[in-house]
Amino acid sequence: MMVGLAISGGVDSMALAWLCSAMSRRDRRAYEFTAFVVDHKLRKGSTKEASQVSKALTRMGMRVLITCGTRSDPLFQVCTLGS
Repeated sequence: MMVGLAISGGVDSMALAWLCSAMSRRDRRAYEFTAFVVDHKLRKGSTKEASQVSKALTRMGMRVLITCGTRSDPLFQVCTLGS
């Protein structure tokens, strides 16, 4: 089963990512998780934060997509794959 997770980098979402990563390691055929991290570019340093979250998720064995958008272009698109 393919499942997408929106991960902010906060404690709750990182705990969810860790649990999902553990489920995936337990039975790779049953679960395939992809983490989506948003670089909203609304705050200085958001790109660095998104990169740090992506690296942590990659270390957990998750596939990561960083999406980005701006106030002038709020339609988010994939910026990078993983860290």
